[in-house]
Amino acid sequence: MTAAPLACVEFVEIVTEYLEGTMSAKDRRRFEEHLAACPGCTAYLKQIRETIRAVGSVTEQDLSPPARAALLDAFRDWNSTERVPAPLPAAHRFFARLRSWPRRVRRRQR
Repeated sequence: MTAAPLACVEFVEIVTEYLEGTMSAKDRRRFEEHLAACPGCTAYLKQIRETIRAVGSVTEQDLSPPARAALLDAFRDWNSTERVPAPLPAAHRFFARLRSWPRRVRRRQR
């Protein structure tokens, strides 16, 4: 049975799994087939990779308190209909994960 084609909305939802290399072979194939046929998602993936490269070196201490609060508010409210707002201590996990993305992605691309 052939899997259904991937929609752009689903692509955006699973791009992190793709970049981290945690996607099943079947899902990765669907993802890459969609990527090959969709210029919009190709551009989106490029933007995400550029963001990871740029932000990967930013630490929590690099942000002013207002910038940190704005960033946390943005992520807390992001897609709030599907996600439960994270408690403030989760910010530390968020920044740690964000900083480690470039290393994890580079290791998987080798």
